[in-house]
Amino acid sequence: MIITDTHKAIKIIADSGVPDEQAEAIVSAMNEHGADIVTRDYLDMKLKDQENRIMWKMLALFIAFAALIKWL
Repeated sequence: MIITDTHKAIKIIADSGVPDEQAEAIVSAMNEHGADIVTRDYLDMKLKDQENRIMWKMLALFIAFAALIKWL
């Protein structure tokens, strides 16, 4: 997440009672490292991907088990 209007962001943070220097540092850190922040959408996507992988593995095991039973 990159903040495009840094002045506005600093003002919002400073208006909440944070000293100006600290507000500037927060906004600077967010601009520098904001892309590394994991979002809820990203986590939901990863969870869905894991669910799909587990489903396919279970399906493969079911087919293998059904084939084994038929073979016996």
